Amino acid sequence: MKLKLNYFFFVLLIGGLFSISACDSEEEENTNETELTEELSIDKIPKKYVMQDYLVPSELNYNRQSGDFIYAKFHPIGWSQTGTFAYIVEPADQATGFYLFNFILVDSNTDKVLWTWKPEETEEGSIELIWETNYELFKSYLNEYEIYQQQNIQLETNNFTYLDNQYSIQLETKTQEEPDYGFDVITETYIRLQSTSLGKKNVYAYVEKDYSQILSVIVAGCLRNPLGDQIAIFTRYEMWGYEGPPNLIYFQIFGSSLSSGFENKPAS
Repeated sequence: MKLKLNYFFFVLLIGGLFSISACDSEEEENTNETELTEELSIDKIPKKYVMQDYLVPSELNYNRQSGDFIYAKFHPIGWSQTGTFAYIVEPADQATGFYLFNFILVDSNTDKVLWTWKPEETEEGSIELIWETNYELFKSYLNEYEIYQQQNIQLETNNFTYLDNQYSIQLETKTQEEPDYGFDVITETYIRLQSTSLGKKNVYAYVEKDYSQILSVIVAGCLRNPLGDQIAIFTRYEMWGYEGPPNLIYFQIFGSSLSSGFENKPAS
């Protein structure tokens, strides 16, 4: 009975959260250090923004966890110089029977969603069809927010270097036993960004006050704005499937500046 009562919550949660997927291999938390690189860079764009045309964005490559899961799909589009991040997500669906699609523009400095769009409910659809049908609408908003499309976007690790500064994305979770299932669920999630020269900052904090269906959370990595000093942090969530497995894998994005909002700055 409790699962049926929470079905409506389940559908809303899956439709609204952000997720990514891609290739097949064993999934692990990204903790190795890398130097962030990209093809799009500030020295390759004009000083004054020029209206752009855009291609259907490719799905982000991501190492899937082996097992019985339903994955969502994440299609990054690109960035503005001021930190606006544009992307499309095709949420995983297990119960609604509809094709799900969300177009999102978010300010990665504040985590504020600037614009979002989704089509009317349909049982059939594809990103190519919706992109073609609504291209002029998407193009107008992408140009309004001065988005440059970035090709071959890669998910970077949790430990990285930017302007000779070392950064580390840190995750803390708390669990409690769910009596209806007999196993632990995630009830609290905290994400922090640590900098060797700037100190630390709290990026995200969430405490479940009602009913959790989250079985596990890891920080999957981040994407950095090649035109500015922002990152988009991705967290991997495993959620209990409707009336049981297969469980669903989705990702939630959290934006952060790499230069502001830090506390407890180390002594120089």
